[in-house]
Amino acid sequence: MSAQSLLSFNGTSHYIDFETVLNVYRKDFSLEAWVFIENPSGVNRILSSERTNVGKNQFALIQNQDTVAFMMRGAVKGPSLWVNKKHILKAKIPVKQWTHVAVCRKGTLHQLFING
Repeated sequence: MSAQSLLSFNGTSHYIDFETVLNVYRKDFSLEAWVFIENPSGVNRILSSERTNVGKNQFALIQNQDTVAFMMRGAVKGPSLWVNKKHILKAKIPVKQWTHVAVCRKGTLHQLFING
């Protein structure tokens, strides 16, 4: 991929697998995405480290209708989506317009930014 490439996703089955490159529990980080919500229904992953049969140190930035949420979980995997949630940040986002979403951690402070 060149520096002038564009990634396009169909919103249902396209994704990139970065393997395990970010441990959100140990270091400061910033995660960003531009999001366009066409139809605000259901739950969709924007960025996620969730892996099948791996229950520790996972994160997810999701869209749930007109809300984005950032969640982290530690070492326990349970029957529900997220058990032992460490941080949950939520914010409303506009529908049918491009929106910049960012999650940052510095020390123990976690922040969710919408167009900011």
